[in-house]
Amino acid sequence: MSSYPSINDTIERSPRKEVRAVKVAELILRGVLLLGASTLKNYDNNSIEGVALDIGYRSDGKFQLVRVKVLGASVEDYLSSIDEQVELTLTNVTITSYMSGNRAALSVKAGAAVITA
Repeated sequence: MSSYPSINDTIERSPRKEVRAVKVAELILRGVLLLGASTLKNYDNNSIEGVALDIGYRSDGKFQLVRVKVLGASVEDYLSSIDEQVELTLTNVTITSYMSGNRAALSVKAGAAVITA
């Protein structure tokens, strides 16, 4: 009778990239700086899916940058608020963590984003 490897042996030999996702109905980002907006393109079928917003904020004395992908939006909706401190309300948000090389990263996707100043 052959012995099967334990689950620990299997994990050690074939490390997996864990992907964890959190879904939030509404997320409000207060006092963030809207740094840029660009089109979000799907290169598989050459279609524009929405907008990628570059959001900046200060955390522990350091300036942090997050890219938020807003599906079904247009860049023109956000151009008037570039380089301004805004309150951003995101709805139907999915936050996914993953490993990018040697560091942890987050992917933030929203169904809609509304700016209130």
